[in-house]
Amino acid sequence: MPIQLAIQTTSDHAELAEVSDHLLQAIRKSGKFIFSANNLKFSKPQIHVDIDRDKAGELGIDMEDIATTLSVMLGEGYISRFSYKGESYDVIPQANPEQRIDRAWLERYYVRSASGDSIPLSALVTTRLDAEPRSLNQFNGLNTATISLVPMPGVAMQEALDYLDSLQEQILPPASAWTTAARRARSCNPATHW
Repeated sequence: MPIQLAIQTTSDHAELAEVSDHLLQAIRKSGKFIFSANNLKFSKPQIHVDIDRDKAGELGIDMEDIATTLSVMLGEGYISRFSYKGESYDVIPQANPEQRIDRAWLERYYVRSASGDSIPLSALVTTRLDAEPRSLNQFNGLNTATISLVPMPGVAMQEALDYLDSLQEQILPPASAWTTAARRARSCNPATHW
């Protein structure tokens, strides 16, 4: 990209995403750039499982039993190998793919209590869906979001960089916590990284 704006902070990635998205919105409204993208996106779905430890204890179910049930059904863990007609195969117990994608299936799995009864996990766990970043980037030891930009035809590179400098002063939090850097790829080596 001709211009890369790196926003760095000691704050967490959630705050960094909020600030970088705000900056990106202002950049897009300017009409000075034909392309703009932020590499920090909270777009990876994540299911969180919360276990009611008190209820599990009342039913005589160990945390290890719940963890083993979840691991076997969802973990794709290798447990053994077997040979068949001269070929060797891994043994990987797991639920069918459609049963692993939908978090409602978590409530249909069962775990054994101390008395040997099968207890549905839905009696012991609650689930919630969140979004996480696909990657958490750092540069020089600081959390970093990189905004990549291509100026519109007719917008000089210096004009674009000057605009970004003024915009940063208006939008970014105090300079003590945030730093930015804009880099222009050289026309002789468009693969230049900074």
